[in-house]
Amino acid sequence: MSVKPILEYPESNINIVKFTVILPGGRIAEIKKAQSFLTAKMIKKGSKNHTAFQIEEILDFNGATIEVESGYDEIHISLFCLKKQFLALIPLFHEVVFEAVFEPHEFSLLKNIRIEKLKQALSKNESVAERTLGVHLFGADHPYGYATSEQNYIDIQLEDIEYFYREHYQKLKAKYMIVGDYDASFIDTITALFIPNNYQPNPGDDAQPFSLSPSAEKYHTVKLPNPYQSSIKIGWHTIAPAHPDSIDLSILNTIFGGYFGSRLMGNIREEKGYTYGIYSQIFNQKYGSYGYISTDTDKKHVDKVLKEIQHEIDQLKQVLIPIEELDLVKNYLKGDLLRDIDGSFKLAEAQYRIMKFGLSADYYTRFLERIDQITAEDLKAIANKYLNFGQCHVIVV
Repeated sequence: MSVKPILEYPESNINIVKFTVILPGGRIAEIKKAQSFLTAKMIKKGSKNHTAFQIEEILDFNGATIEVESGYDEIHISLFCLKKQFLALIPLFHEVVFEAVFEPHEFSLLKNIRIEKLKQALSKNESVAERTLGVHLFGADHPYGYATSEQNYIDIQLEDIEYFYREHYQKLKAKYMIVGDYDASFIDTITALFIPNNYQPNPGDDAQPFSLSPSAEKYHTVKLPNPYQSSIKIGWHTIAPAHPDSIDLSILNTIFGGYFGSRLMGNIREEKGYTYGIYSQIFNQKYGSYGYISTDTDKKHVDKVLKEIQHEIDQLKQVLIPIEELDLVKNYLKGDLLRDIDGSFKLAEAQYRIMKFGLSADYYTRFLERIDQITAEDLKAIANKYLNFGQCHVIVV
């Protein structure tokens, strides 16, 4: 079966183009911790024919940017520029992605900067809580869970970065996406530069074997010098986007803590005044999804906040959602979903999510239909099936 090498999302008359190279192998492909992240950070530090300064100078002169994002599952490298600059800049972009040169001085400087930023992060309640939750939810060595340490940065060597680059920054493993105002000449140029004659996207992935090792300890506290504020992070494992209940759970999460008028906000922020904000989300990665609640509060309110979170979960499990509240959330969700697919840039993100998680092509159509169809009884059943405060990992810093 032939494979389309470039995903295309045209939108004329905006005068902007975004071209993205998507490579498998973020954290899941690492042999050493921080390997993927540091490789991504080094990409713009020099190439075959240009120094880091020259790369930035050319981009600045043309009003363009190159963004590099190393995630848990993938690496995304994007060129943003005006339509008229694209053909002139695309050779440089190709060079940055596939002909990078890693200078020892730049690497040493990068490690020192990351160590200093880590020290700053470790003094902040929210950062420590976030890092601690990942470890307790997935395990200290799991690619989704580990918290990068200063020793990780010290231990990793330039040859580790070069190895990761050779193994994972390969044209035969890449997917490509172009969004915005472009014409056929752009596709021809991209094809000539980026698409090998024997192009076949990697049917598998670059994941190394790893196992889930959640902590048996469900409640964990960390003490920092801040005498007043506490950061609360709560997490639990949940279903993947392709699961039959996923849309229903997403709708339930919106009611629970997914928008400004949610149950958590109405109770804990508006009524009790314990926090400036509290929200819940569902995060999806290729090999694991989890629910997440986040807030900051005065230390004297921590137990009260946790009690109210549990209360709101119990209410969803025991009492039917009033029709007025459900109708309000349905209208909000329909508007929010339509905004998520409005315009080529957002549509491209939505379509790529479908591809990444193996969703059906009509996923967003089904989502809209389900918003209209779902009942309070359905949501109560979903709450009883997937919300269990006793199974949550609670981190207080």
